Amino acid sequence: MAKLQNTFEFVGNLKFMSEPVKTNEYTSGWTKKELKAVLNESTKNGVFLSLEGGYYKSVGKPDKVFAFTKGVFGEKGSKLEVAWDDRHIPAITNSVADFSKTIIDLTTDAQVKEKYYKLRGDIWTIESNENATDEDKLKLEGLYAELKSTAPHRYEFIHELDALAFLEKHSEKLNGKKFKIKGEVQVSHWNGKFYTNYVPSVMELVDEEVPNQLLVDLDLYFGKDVINDTRFKKDKVKVFNTYILAYDSGHKKDVFLPLTTVLNAKDYDLEGNPKHKAHVEIVEKFFTVKGKKVFQLPYSAKVINGSEVGDFSEANLTEDQKQLIDIGMATLNDFKPKGQTFGDNVNEIRLLFPKIKNLGENADFTKGAIETNYELSTLEYKAIERGSTVSDVKNEVNQDVESDPFNINIDDLPF
Repeated sequence: MAKLQNTFEFVGNLKFMSEPVKTNEYTSGWTKKELKAVLNESTKNGVFLSLEGGYYKSVGKPDKVFAFTKGVFGEKGSKLEVAWDDRHIPAITNSVADFSKTIIDLTTDAQVKEKYYKLRGDIWTIESNENATDEDKLKLEGLYAELKSTAPHRYEFIHELDALAFLEKHSEKLNGKKFKIKGEVQVSHWNGKFYTNYVPSVMELVDEEVPNQLLVDLDLYFGKDVINDTRFKKDKVKVFNTYILAYDSGHKKDVFLPLTTVLNAKDYDLEGNPKHKAHVEIVEKFFTVKGKKVFQLPYSAKVINGSEVGDFSEANLTEDQKQLIDIGMATLNDFKPKGQTFGDNVNEIRLLFPKIKNLGENADFTKGAIETNYELSTLEYKAIERGSTVSDVKNEVNQDVESDPFNINIDDLPF
């Protein structure tokens, strides 16, 4: 098997809380800053973004930055430790892989974006060349310089505290703007509960015409008893006892963490619409497995956290309204309410379709789920006893950490 990534791509309006970045100081001396913002797919449906960084108050700042380099000139990427004061050096920032950064791209000009990605392509061509010459490497320096001058409003941070400082400083101007945000879906365990976190890695300002969405791609694991049908007869909801495989700080290794998914067919016409019926059948088909081990199958899904925007249909009509339509005195549009209509409040990850294709070595899902070597017992999460608990949390801003290490003026933003 091959462990795949759990990622998201959200598009919507960014909304900051009254305190955009919250600072918590713990009795241990650890000080944590965390983002307080929501990405709204609609006025009633959105997700909290999870971005945080910390340091010990006695030190006043982190000692080092831990990152991961890009693979260049035939050499694989590797772990990288950077002294705190060296984190802004362009040669270091350029060497770090994008997945190890937090990128905030406020570029609005389509032609500038096109030129930027053309330059990125030229850079990739050189960096992926195992036989790159000294002349190629010299050209690379020039391309990176041109890249920065081409897109001056694309900001790349190799430590979360710098990204948080930027967002906090410019929260008022960024509030309400439309963003496409990509990142990693994570699950954490604390005090007996599991939490789903959406950690952004790229935040890109986009036009209002870009359709809103809350989509995720998940690397799901499950056993043969994955399907729970108890809610389907009443609510038309199938629940799937699925998991992701991810690093857990308590165990200090990859473990299975529960991430429940569903198929919600409450708005489906299972008798009259063959496509609706087929969707239910195909999702259930690829979760129906035989074997004594853990199975793996990647899935595309969407997140509903709040009220989903609903379509107005005949099911929403009163009997009198239906009668007026039947006698030809009105149409469905005559009774459609102004604005959007919303359903019930829910918090679900709704399955769309299985990714039944070959995703590379040891990841050929063409025929469906792959049986792994993991025993079913490994799906059970065993909490680690911690030596101490977090208590006496204070909200306190530590002035020792730079509030704007990049010296970006608010008037420099492109809007």
